[in-house]
Amino acid sequence: MPAITSIRFRRGTAAQWASTNPVLSAGEMGLETDTRKFKFGNGTLQWNSISYASAVGTKGEGFLISETAPVGPDIGDVWYCNDTTGDLAGRSFIRYDGYWVEINPGTLGPKGDTGTIAVGTVTTGSPGSSATITNVGTASSATLNFAIPRGDVGATGATGSTGSTGAAATIAVGTTTTGAAGSSAIVANSGTSGAAVFNFTIPQGATGATGATGSTGPANVLSVSGTTTGAAGSSASVTVSGTSPTQSLAFTIPRGDTGATGSTGSTGAAGAAATIAVGTTTTGAAGSSASVTNSGTSSAAVFDFTVPAGATGATGATGATGSTGSTGAQGPSGVIAVTSPITNSGTSTSATIGIDQTLLAINMKQVATTVSDKASGYTILATDENSFIRSTSATAVTMTIANVLAIGESVQFIQFGAGQITFAASAGATLRSVDNKLKSNKQYSVVAITCVASGEYLVTGDVAA
Repeated sequence: MPAITSIRFRRGTAAQWASTNPVLSAGEMGLETDTRKFKFGNGTLQWNSISYASAVGTKGEGFLISETAPVGPDIGDVWYCNDTTGDLAGRSFIRYDGYWVEINPGTLGPKGDTGTIAVGTVTTGSPGSSATITNVGTASSATLNFAIPRGDVGATGATGSTGSTGAAATIAVGTTTTGAAGSSAIVANSGTSGAAVFNFTIPQGATGATGATGSTGPANVLSVSGTTTGAAGSSASVTVSGTSPTQSLAFTIPRGDTGATGSTGSTGAAGAAATIAVGTTTTGAAGSSASVTNSGTSSAAVFDFTVPAGATGATGATGATGSTGSTGAQGPSGVIAVTSPITNSGTSTSATIGIDQTLLAINMKQVATTVSDKASGYTILATDENSFIRSTSATAVTMTIANVLAIGESVQFIQFGAGQITFAASAGATLRSVDNKLKSNKQYSVVAITCVASGEYLVTGDVAA
């Protein structure tokens, strides 16, 4: 036999309600016992400000009666369709999760089997405890165990006067759960008989028909916002920014691995030989470091040597009176230390000094000696080696690098004017630079063109692509 739940609403006469004028909780019902009218609360308005549910309701009043679905309902609002001809005539719905869910779907099922109720145990509880009834059987074959608290024995009191009417019971909506499609709707009271809290389980409705296909949206417009070079060996990535239909792509592409070393270039022409002469030779303090100083130039070196004195020899033994003592032993030789381009093929105490002629020649060639101004494009000459060429043009110019420099020779360019310099190679010359940057960066940039192999010129300094 199905379980029957009795519900008692908060009640009172019309005058009592008007005098008390309480605020009903959202979904809580209040009944006027003398007029049989009722209202549903919204948790905000007082009794006298709420419309009766017997008229067409509005949003937030809890119980709504109309021929068509109300506009802007709240979750938990109940709607009764009083239409007499439509498909929804006489049906009730509750608002849940943006939908009207029918409260009483389906038809009345066949009569169930008659249930049985039996009394199990009856236990006397301690005074002041709560009475409990526990079903240890099943829903259709209940066995009820009772626990009834023992009452305290009190003195017989005088008959009291008739008390005033007790406070009306309250009803509130607890949880609302969506049940499986086709299951039965359930209302459970998780409160008390005097302060009921109803938890609703409402079955999900059947899936509606598929809606019509929407119109074609606007075409997505993609653009490239930038391309970044990542570290070698890293992963390539694409970042999408913006929202459809206008979006942009940012690419990060890893740098490729370093290529194999190129073949050795041919030997360049021999540079002019430097000259070396010995200048002064000075005896330094015993224990100091030897030094060699070039008081000439890189192409005509004059080396001044400072060689520390040896340590004083030990005093000889005292000879016989009147005779001359023997000479003391000679002290150790001084230590000589040299730096490039000076080399020592001997030892620190027996040095054999040599000069690296190639390094001296290269150092000599790297000294710029002259500055010449160019107001327009220009092709370098062999006589421009190790000089500064200052471009004074206000507009862009091209400086042509002819294959006229020897290995180690260089020409320095200064963008002295506003015109950017572009470097181009003539026949027989090849320009090399990092990321193929062959232009001056901006005004006052300095760019060096150095011959590093036969026909090979390295472009360094403040350059741009």
